[in-house]
Amino acid sequence: MDSLFWTNSNLKHKIRESNRLFYGEYRYCASGGLDYAKLLRGFDRDTLSYRIKMHRSMNRTDFGYFFYSYNHDRNRKAITHQTEKCLYNFLDLVENIQTDYKLVFGWHDFYFYTNDVDSVKDVLCADGVYAKPVVETVITHPAKTIVRKRSDYQYRCYLSNSVLTQSQHDQLTKFFNNHCESTRLSKTFREWLDKDYKYCRDYFFFDYNDAGLPLLLEMIVPGIVKENLKIIIQD
Repeated sequence: MDSLFWTNSNLKHKIRESNRLFYGEYRYCASGGLDYAKLLRGFDRDTLSYRIKMHRSMNRTDFGYFFYSYNHDRNRKAITHQTEKCLYNFLDLVENIQTDYKLVFGWHDFYFYTNDVDSVKDVLCADGVYAKPVVETVITHPAKTIVRKRSDYQYRCYLSNSVLTQSQHDQLTKFFNNHCESTRLSKTFREWLDKDYKYCRDYFFFDYNDAGLPLLLEMIVPGIVKENLKIIIQD
């Protein structure tokens, strides 16, 4: 049924093999481009109207204009009447969706998570939306596991988003230098350790065999461990 639906809808569709759904509950992620989608945050018509008015009233000589343009809208797209109409239509559309969903906005794009394929089609076919491929999660392995074709390690540990002190950063660096032969660090994590940045990201990870290693790490920097996964080898 699913393959026939995607064929008839003319929407591009791809499979994401994983051990869990999006946010632990949603099968589909429908994303698309929509000019000034960020202004829809809050799902309130009065707030949207105010934000559009404020953007249009910005003078190019104002400091606020240059700050806004440089940091959030480097393409400096104008909010045309058509753009405004598309935003209001999109707001009306999502307010009328009866099924459960989660909607995340970027400046000029959005991510719509749901289990309902009909709402996916409605959202991606809305006026002003440039549809990206719909990603469908297919559960292929148990929770708390990760699949690799080959690995010399049994486990993978992901770190949590956290701000470290200089002392914690130094201790973390020393810890992994002392365990360099028994761990494999992701490239971004290794590069981060070699720099003077204090913000640890939740996509940093390391592979290991000693099940007690994350506990030792927690003793050095409490709360640093996000999750531990067992590595499953599959062709």
